[in-house]
Amino acid sequence: MSVEPEKETEAYMPASEIQPTEIKGIVRNPRIFGGKPIIGQHRISVHDVAAHIQQGYTPEQIASEEVYPTLTLAEVYAALHYYYEHQEEIDREIAEETAELKRRAQEDTAPFARMLRQRIKELRDRRGFC
Repeated sequence: MSVEPEKETEAYMPASEIQPTEIKGIVRNPRIFGGKPIIGQHRISVHDVAAHIQQGYTPEQIASEEVYPTLTLAEVYAALHYYYEHQEEIDREIAEETAELKRRAQEDTAPFARMLRQRIKELRDRRGFC
């Protein structure tokens, strides 16, 4: 049975759980990303769009086939509107998430993880990175 992508997403977001925000097209759902703001019926968070902007992507690139082909440019701008209205909070959450991922990566004692960290350290040392 084939389901249209947008219809499939709706199955995960019962209307009773969708909480609109002050920005049209941006909602919250406690079952998706812990209630972080997402773009309408997509499972794409405002945090994800903000992270792409911080990495140097343009709104047009974010709405492209290479990044998020299901988003319209208007949806990306709605996410950016929300982001800039809540920038301090979202930047803090992104920094906390990044720190947590780094902490977890450092705790990984699997042989492959240790070897990979050692290789990265050697490459950084060779290139003069901190």
